[in-house]
Amino acid sequence: MARMRKPATTTTTTRRAPSRSVRHLKVCGVPTGLLRVGTLLVLLLAGAARAEILSVMTSNGLAIGQLDKQYIDGGAYVAAEDVRRVFDGVNGPVEFRYRYTPAVGKITVQLRAESARATARCRVGDTAVEIAGRDPVTLTQPPVDRDGVVWLPVEFLTLVTPVTVQVPVLLDMGGTRLTVGSVQADETVPDHTSPDVLEAAPDVDVPYKPTPARRSAWSQLRVMVDAGHGGSDEGVSLNGLTEKTLALELAREIANVARSVGGLVALTRDADVSMTAPERLGRAEGRRSTVYLAVHFNSSLSPTRSGYRLVVGGSADGSAARRLSDALHVGLEAAGFVGEQDVLPLVTVRGAAMPAAHLEMAYLSSVGEARLWLNPTTARRAAEAIWAGLSAYRP
Repeated sequence: MARMRKPATTTTTTRRAPSRSVRHLKVCGVPTGLLRVGTLLVLLLAGAARAEILSVMTSNGLAIGQLDKQYIDGGAYVAAEDVRRVFDGVNGPVEFRYRYTPAVGKITVQLRAESARATARCRVGDTAVEIAGRDPVTLTQPPVDRDGVVWLPVEFLTLVTPVTVQVPVLLDMGGTRLTVGSVQADETVPDHTSPDVLEAAPDVDVPYKPTPARRSAWSQLRVMVDAGHGGSDEGVSLNGLTEKTLALELAREIANVARSVGGLVALTRDADVSMTAPERLGRAEGRRSTVYLAVHFNSSLSPTRSGYRLVVGGSADGSAARRLSDALHVGLEAAGFVGEQDVLPLVTVRGAAMPAAHLEMAYLSSVGEARLWLNPTTARRAAEAIWAGLSAYRP
């Protein structure tokens, strides 16, 4: 039984000290317990949303692709599937393939560069990487599994690739760019040192057909067009064209074509600003967009690669996303554009709450395509074709 306090004998009025119990303390009328919980949630959400774009380049500055860099337990990670997409052996000097067995957490990576081939094996939660015929490599951070997706520490690329296939991979001091190997002497790479090297193709040489704009029969169509890159992230810069500028010009043209017939199109950015992938998707969700289209441009070490590439992410709403890609594909082909479709878990469309597609409109490393895109008529006709696909889409 608790001991009772003896009543005070003084007649002086005293003010009782407030209880120090957390549930009674308040700041501006809000219990501090709630404040602490709220602060913790904010910190957790901020950590979950922390993502950066990691540009992948050759040593001569040719863009290979981009990786979504996430911070997990304080370390920088990239998704193995994103690495596979970027290191495909066509756009860059290294080919990366992997196999994952979730039941035992086993990851088998196959690397290839010209005649060099190697296999590396590791496990989720283990920092040791076994390499066939070579000494093992020890990472400072282990591979992790997040909802069935394998995430590799960035140092897996910088440490394992040089050891296995003798291709250097360097991360810059800012942690925003990976430089992979060097271009071989017999590889033909477009000269991108001078922005005035090419002349724009005249209108008569633009092969794409005009497409009259039509209203969408789907009353709920609200499109968010994301112009890729921006700010300090220029994307591909070749043959007098810069991806971030060209993507924004095309996005604006799509919006103009749509609005001419009453279509609802918004842009994630309408200025030269940097944005993260979560920020871009967040704007689409904030505007209650029903369709999301990321617009980019491509590049390759092969100067003959050309055409557009449509990619969907295979998300929970994958069937709707594939129908969106099909509609865009039909619209572009009808106008005379040539390209292909694919399904990959790209950064730009991963986690989208609505049907989403990623469009790489052309290869700026192709001299022929670069000349066409130096002519504004090409952007206008591409925008018309894209809107034709969007307006024909049905969920």
